[in-house]
Amino acid sequence: MGKEGFFERTAIHDWDFNSEEEKEFQEMQKGYEKSKANFEKYGSLINLYSPEYDGKLNKVNYLNRLGGDIWDGNWTTTIESDEYPKAFDMKIEIGNDLPNDGISITYQGNPFYFIAETASYDWYGGGIDAIIMFYEPVSRIVLFTFDYS
Repeated sequence: MGKEGFFERTAIHDWDFNSEEEKEFQEMQKGYEKSKANFEKYGSLINLYSPEYDGKLNKVNYLNRLGGDIWDGNWTTTIESDEYPKAFDMKIEIGNDLPNDGISITYQGNPFYFIAETASYDWYGGGIDAIIMFYEPVSRIVLFTFDYS
């Protein structure tokens, strides 16, 4: 539900491979490679910032949440500001105690369901609090977005 910036990281899109953004991507890649090595060595994801706690491996969860309701967060600002792909219908209803925090995401009238979320720092050391996955079963479309506090 964000912009295509990630996919523009190629020579055909005139990506600046000496940019600050590229340096960030390289650091994230190093963190991801470290997570892979930790998994191969320990059979689990290990906290990249503090791999040990009280003399034991500081294991982290693969997912922070699996299933349940959609929740409101700063990721919904793309819905509020009407900056989402127009193939989808996205709405937010304001009110207390609404199902899915009043958030509706559909494709051709079929609802998306919240599937899972995970924090990026558990995987590669990035600062994203929640990588969020939604699924619409009729078209079999998967949407990813993120919440960054």
